[in-house]
Amino acid sequence: MANNINREGFKTLLDFGVPSFEGNIILDSGELSEYYYRFMRIPLAYGEHKVDVLYGQRFYGTLEKKPVTFNQEIRFLCLVVDNAKTVNETQDFKTIFCRSSFTSNSVIEEMAQKLFDMFRENVTEEDKKKILKGSYYDKIARQNAFCRIIKGYKNYRSPIDSIVDEIGNGSCFGLTSTNADELVVDYLANPTGWAERTMKRIEKASLKFWITLAMTEELTEEYVKKYSNPDTPEGKFKSLADSIKNYKNVRLGLDVNGEIDSVKYPVDGIFNMDAMYDGYLDTWNIATRSEEERIEEFLEENDALLKNRDKIPFKYISDIHYGKKTVWKNPDFEN
Repeated sequence: MANNINREGFKTLLDFGVPSFEGNIILDSGELSEYYYRFMRIPLAYGEHKVDVLYGQRFYGTLEKKPVTFNQEIRFLCLVVDNAKTVNETQDFKTIFCRSSFTSNSVIEEMAQKLFDMFRENVTEEDKKKILKGSYYDKIARQNAFCRIIKGYKNYRSPIDSIVDEIGNGSCFGLTSTNADELVVDYLANPTGWAERTMKRIEKASLKFWITLAMTEELTEEYVKKYSNPDTPEGKFKSLADSIKNYKNVRLGLDVNGEIDSVKYPVDGIFNMDAMYDGYLDTWNIATRSEEERIEEFLEENDALLKNRDKIPFKYISDIHYGKKTVWKNPDFEN
């Protein structure tokens, strides 16, 4: 007679260190699953902790003797630490006892954070001088800070994301050409000093990408701080962004050398890093084309020194309205 295995029974079998077991699966709902599973565990590493790999063979059907199936592929399910903790679970594993996925217990982000902290500790003053000279990394840092503060992390990739990718791909910045298991298993079996050991391997291999990663984040944090200062361009732009972020379109009040006008403008067009640092809004965001041309003519007629008629200088935006409500006044309005 086939065994029935529910989630608690599964945990008990892991805890006992059983190398292989099989049976009909009982879902968390108490229903009998359509699958019969055979589980196989293989030791991978012994250190501070014992690490095993758990494989599964899924069969369709729950016959009493031998299941009949067309899917006998043996698949990786997860890693098991000290006969208890399951980590880096696959989708197959996460849906064995329930038909919808639950949160995966992955250690890769934890590893990435520890490795990144080690990167930052190992950056030298000489490294900083080299990186800070490059406007390329400064631009990336400004973009990162803008995405975090103004865009609410939209389209933002943190250094942790980059390291997670590297570990997940098994490369770790070219350190190894094997898969991610080598790094993950080493961490799980011997977490003490893992970041230090990995850092030494990276330095021995003369890999330098980590320096730019660490320094770019340091520059990013410097720009993030500027958004808290109301006297900086970043702080002023944050005040503007906070005033209009809940609207789709607003109306720009224009004052060019005493001549007054206004125009409807999309908020997404204002949430632009170039607008903050260059001090302009592009007229091509204005709908319709005839309205765009009208504003360009207005700017050109009233500013003889205007270099680009397709850009609205912030110095000519006196205020911003939503309906009859003034939502922002320009602190740097010059007229």
